[in-house]
Amino acid sequence: MRICLVNLDFRPYRTSGHAIYGELLADGLRAAGHEITIVASQRAGAPSLARIDGIRVLRVPIGVTDWIGFSFRAARQVEKLHREQTFDVVHFLDLHFAYAYRGNHVATLVQPFRQRLHAKDGLPYYHSWRNLLFRYVYYTLASFTLEKWAANRVSIMLATSRAVRDAYIRYYAAEETRIVVVPEGIDTDRYRPQPSQRLRDALGLEGKQVLLYVGFSTPRKGLEYLGPALDSLGPDCRLLIVGKWERGYRERFYRSVSQHSRGKVLEAGYVPDEDMPSYYSLADILVLPSLLEGFGLPLVEAMACETPVVATTVGSIPEVVGDAGLLVPAMDSQALGEALQKLLDDEQLRRTLGTRGRKRAQRIYSKRQMVARTLEVYHTYLRQA
Repeated sequence: MRICLVNLDFRPYRTSGHAIYGELLADGLRAAGHEITIVASQRAGAPSLARIDGIRVLRVPIGVTDWIGFSFRAARQVEKLHREQTFDVVHFLDLHFAYAYRGNHVATLVQPFRQRLHAKDGLPYYHSWRNLLFRYVYYTLASFTLEKWAANRVSIMLATSRAVRDAYIRYYAAEETRIVVVPEGIDTDRYRPQPSQRLRDALGLEGKQVLLYVGFSTPRKGLEYLGPALDSLGPDCRLLIVGKWERGYRERFYRSVSQHSRGKVLEAGYVPDEDMPSYYSLADILVLPSLLEGFGLPLVEAMACETPVVATTVGSIPEVVGDAGLLVPAMDSQALGEALQKLLDDEQLRRTLGTRGRKRAQRIYSKRQMVARTLEVYHTYLRQA
């Protein structure tokens, strides 16, 4: 098949974890013998046309309005390409990117803006009053215009979780028959337990109990509720943070950490993909205190490395984690601290949950299964066209 995938980013550029989903899907489809074209945003002077690992990549300007301007330009580019060579499938890897596209297509569902609008006690998550006002206006306008238009035009939707599927049914009365749940997948051969003592030593973590957080840190991730939980944990506990921060949120997190616990926090910043299995393997627990998740890729990556999980009961997290971790209510620092301490005190429970997690990741969340299920959706789409 000739397949066109549209995503905001494609290697080597990433501004969110969703780019990893796009890369893995594109690679898997190409390996299965399909002809893949990627339409992505142009960043840092990248050429507008290139071939990367056998995949044709066309980049369009992103503009000051970020994904909104990119989506409009990408839609016109895809329409032009489609007239020239005819794609069998046009797949927008985020439904929001399809708001301006005028042809038949499939799209992947992520958290709806309507859901983000009420994620924190009926308000958007935020790190300052100014940020709250911005998110409230932004999410309101986006949900009642662009998101609504996109949801009404798509032929078939792929939801990364049942929670996301149910949100679109609730907020946009989307027909359940047009939504197929296709979880994201990872390379479970690469994400597996790794020797980690050398990395522990290099980070000064020998003899410490390590909590690992991985992700692009925004107010949606709820890290300010992890800060107070550190006070209830022992002096040998360390929180290792991997990833970048949204501007302004790092300061909000550190305001939540007492002076007593400041020494427990260590930032690793950006870590290359090839090193991530070692980071997951050195950790005693992966912690994800999110206020909202549509999937949660670090959960699956950690599980594949036999690292147990402590996370919240929001969005897709319960269905992703299953019986491979401990879950607590969002925004509850006390419950979070108690769950972390329980797991840190019980090595056998950590091993049991780790073994379950590895088996669950292999059974449900492999890249091979993600690609196969996506192709099934494409074939259904073609039969209905």
